[in-house]
Amino acid sequence: MAWSTTRIGGDSLPPYDSFNLGLHVGDQTRLVEQNRSSLMKIAQLPTQPYWLKTKKMVIDKRILHIVASEGRYVS
Repeated sequence: MAWSTTRIGGDSLPPYDSFNLGLHVGDQTRLVEQNRSSLMKIAQLPTQPYWLKTKKMVIDKRILHIVASEGRYVS
């Protein structure tokens, strides 16, 4: 399964508007949590994805294949 999000349709205010999912950029925590909650509801996710649990999300052009059961990833 692959995911991609945009910044369209969220609760964050400028300059983070509007669907900011990162807590590390200075946006209001409450608004980021609302955006994350919306993502989980829209995508019907049972738990928060790993990439949202990390302290800092990374925007990159590389694709990582994460094998959670084996505790490794392949780029």
